Amino acid sequence: MLIKRILFLVTIYSILRIIFFFANLAYFEGTSLIDISIAFIRGIRFDLSAIFYINIPILLLHTFPFRSFYKKSIQKLIKWLFLILNLPFILLNLVDSAFFAFQGKRSTTDLMKIITMGEDIRNNIFSMMADFWYVPLLFIFMIWVFNKRYPKAKEGEHKNISWVKSVLYFLITAALTVFFIRGGTQLKPLRIMSAVGDNNPKLAPLVLNSSFTFLRTLGKQKVVLHEYMPKKDLTNFFNPIKKFTQQPFQP
Repeated sequence: MLIKRILFLVTIYSILRIIFFFANLAYFEGTSLIDISIAFIRGIRFDLSAIFYINIPILLLHTFPFRSFYKKSIQKLIKWLFLILNLPFILLNLVDSAFFAFQGKRSTTDLMKIITMGEDIRNNIFSMMADFWYVPLLFIFMIWVFNKRYPKAKEGEHKNISWVKSVLYFLITAALTVFFIRGGTQLKPLRIMSAVGDNNPKLAPLVLNSSFTFLRTLGKQKVVLHEYMPKKDLTNFFNPIKKFTQQPFQP
């Protein structure tokens, strides 16, 4: 059941990548079909990293299949948790399909500063929704897909398993979670710059997903601008503004 739910999310993220591609078709103009296909395939690696990171609570619940796990009430709670965890990031990817044209990159935690600082977004929210009407419509459609196509477990499907198998299942799930979040067994975990690789750098936004870029920049320290000397004192040593006399030019 866990595998089905992970594959369901991988399919959703592939659909989001298709939406992102066609919403920004002009940006990707001139790239070959082969390169675009490779970008879609490489993007699955970044999708899995974001999916496993977002759904750690879901993974933990599946790791300990207690006897009442497959009861209808428990499965309903897990479904709601599944929706609460994933739908905000689905919306983020849809918003990015429209927002990419303004910033030329996938959204990071800087998006939160843009929303919270100033009132431009809040004052123009309705006009933006009118310009990008397809975003709320697609999000409503995604909510319907999550509600109707969410892989359900049948009550009574669970079979009692020994503690040894439960521990083994936990260890395997934990190892796979770390593997997919890191993006493999390489020395350094998967990063935003990893999307460039050996392919066309222009396709990096297509390889990435907004969930990954947002999570990877969460809690990251920004570059601090150091000012070692006041500008007033600096001009005493070097002033880039030059004033010339009105004398005629002499070669």
